[in-house]
Amino acid sequence: MNRSRCFFAVMALALAGQLWAQQATGPLSFKLSVAPAAAPTPAMKYALMPELTDTTPGNAVTKYYKSFSLEWWSTIHRQQMKWHEDCDKAQEAPLDQMPAEYSFVKNWKMLREVDEGARRDHCDWELIPVMKRDGIGTLLPDVQPLRTIARMLALRARYELADGNIDKAIYSLQTGFQLGKHVGEGPSLIHMLVGIAISQVMHKQLDELVQHPKCPILYWSLTRLPRPFVDIRRPIQAESMMVGNIVPRIEELRKGPMSLEDAQEVLDQFLKKMTELGFARVDRIQIAAQTLANYGKAKEALVARGRNQAEVEQMPVPQVILLHATEEFLRLRDDVYKWASLPFYDGIEGLRRAEIAYRNIKEEGGMLAIFAEMLPTVEKVYTANARADRRFSMLRVIEALRMHAAMHEGKWPKTLAEVKVAPIPLDPATGRAFEYTVQGDKFSLYGRPPEGDQASSTNSILYEVSLRK
Repeated sequence: MNRSRCFFAVMALALAGQLWAQQATGPLSFKLSVAPAAAPTPAMKYALMPELTDTTPGNAVTKYYKSFSLEWWSTIHRQQMKWHEDCDKAQEAPLDQMPAEYSFVKNWKMLREVDEGARRDHCDWELIPVMKRDGIGTLLPDVQPLRTIARMLALRARYELADGNIDKAIYSLQTGFQLGKHVGEGPSLIHMLVGIAISQVMHKQLDELVQHPKCPILYWSLTRLPRPFVDIRRPIQAESMMVGNIVPRIEELRKGPMSLEDAQEVLDQFLKKMTELGFARVDRIQIAAQTLANYGKAKEALVARGRNQAEVEQMPVPQVILLHATEEFLRLRDDVYKWASLPFYDGIEGLRRAEIAYRNIKEEGGMLAIFAEMLPTVEKVYTANARADRRFSMLRVIEALRMHAAMHEGKWPKTLAEVKVAPIPLDPATGRAFEYTVQGDKFSLYGRPPEGDQASSTNSILYEVSLRK
């Protein structure tokens, strides 16, 4: 199997793609123009994700897969659109200048399949048995196309806003956010990244919605969104499951001394598997030389972990080297994964240290150099998730400020502490208050980077908001 077809190659492509903003100097910035408004009555009138009463029995995936049918997409091909480029332009167009050629999305039956899928009572990608069977060779060809469908959903919402149909636009956002949630909780970090990306595609239209003259206050709608929006624990468990048995006959290696022939066979099977997946790019002679150089250290490490000295001495060299590399890999992997279950502000520094320690095993060469390639960059997933949650929280603050202004002659408060109409959320990325600065009828809301980091589009967000009277 070519590396371009394996699971971690898909991860590399996704990380290199457009799943998050490219890191650049200065925060990720947004400008809004909003009007004061009172909270809707009843307070729970609007929802940004489907409610329980909206759901029907069934697996959402069956409806999402129907949206993949080539027959749906023939409309675009018949019109000979430069579809990716034109779709992006349409999503950037002012509401009063929406292009006519994409208006078909308002009634596109393909999107009805997605609407229905988002309102099914569960979502099972049915991948766990496949991952147990194929491990890190698992293919995920269906994940990335869901971002394309999200773009079309976002475009539909934009046309609905242009038509002044707020209820339809909110319905489209519900579908998009639920699609992002369903994808994000699939059993891999790829699913999580794509789910986060989908949520941010929809968030752009949510920012547009709150600026619409007919838009109700969405403070409580935002408050009801899941926090965190995507839970990283299931994807992490699935990743652990896929790589946990990467070494053939691992339990035999652990039980005790093997014959040299059996140990060499296991090592050969492992290297063959890694070569097929594209990881073992080191020449076999080099691996053998590095293996012998690390043999003494590997024995010491096995004894330090509690193995009997005499038993270790009886193990053939391939068994010692492969067993040590496997146990070291699993230890370092868990040192990375454990931090990801913490809130971002508690976990980011530990996660960075753990990833550096993991990457450093490549310098030891031999088996560890191969294992060093098998861990995806968890920090980037962790950061992307925090960025999504941060945007939701910042929009909650803006909606609370709109309610405050409606009760105070259209004036913004001097400080966030003055706002009593609804609780002001803390920044989920720092655990502290957002930085708020007001100047006349404008204010800025800033989510700063982690301590010691330079502000960039991946670690900080700035909203600049003006008052529309």
